[in-house]
Amino acid sequence: MLVRAGVLLALVGTAAALFARRARLIARLVRLGRPIDRTHDLPVRLEREGTVVLGQRKLLQRPVPGLMHALIFWGFLVLLTTIVEAAGQAIDPGFALPWIGRSGWLGLVQDVFAGLVLIGVATAFAIRKAQRPERFVGSHMEEADLILVWIAGIMLTLLGLDAVRIARGVAEAPPAWTPIANALATVFERMGPTAPRVFEAVFVWSHLLLVLGFLVYLPYSKHLHIVTAAINVFFAQTRPSGYLTPLRIDLDAMGDDDVSFGASTVTDWPRRWPVASPSMAK
Repeated sequence: MLVRAGVLLALVGTAAALFARRARLIARLVRLGRPIDRTHDLPVRLEREGTVVLGQRKLLQRPVPGLMHALIFWGFLVLLTTIVEAAGQAIDPGFALPWIGRSGWLGLVQDVFAGLVLIGVATAFAIRKAQRPERFVGSHMEEADLILVWIAGIMLTLLGLDAVRIARGVAEAPPAWTPIANALATVFERMGPTAPRVFEAVFVWSHLLLVLGFLVYLPYSKHLHIVTAAINVFFAQTRPSGYLTPLRIDLDAMGDDDVSFGASTVTDWPRRWPVASPSMAK
């Protein structure tokens, strides 16, 4: 158990360090922009977080691709609980979340949303490969395909882990509450007593490696918006479109070479993120 815990801790620490290194660089680039206060209108900002980010309001304006994106997004929010469970089970196979880990309703929600994410991935592939809308012309199709396959791998290893645990009789939730995993469990029930144990180890470590790899890859990819979307929406402009921020210029304090109007360099653009002290950008 200690060896497994040490291996998991090393993997998580490495992934977190690589993610933090890239995130720090991105944050420093953002802070090159002109500081601006975006903390007013808090009720409006919170409402946008609920409707635009959690509710996926803008994306759902296109029903099919919007619903596809929403299913994947909502699924990942719900399935954060399964990542914690998998991490615990990698160390101790009998691990379950405190209080709610062995409840049927949680197992049902996790099982259904894993299936919905796979439906979302299949829909995304159908749109990209069969319909091929014009808006995807010039897009990074290969990278998008990689991300979709990666997400499918995370879901399939999760369902495989749940299924093999049902076959072994050690599942957290009652099998009747997890219909997809319960249906897959019949494959492993036909095997001998040794094979399901091997498959459980393969599924749990594959699942964790895919999740941690996704965390490392994310800040280097065009799907960085998965992390930054909520921040950008919260600190977006709340005033009406077309509103111009007045320029406050002290011409007497400026030399001839300092006069500049508009935005000519990155430092002239306002930050979307909150103002930080200079020491944080070092």
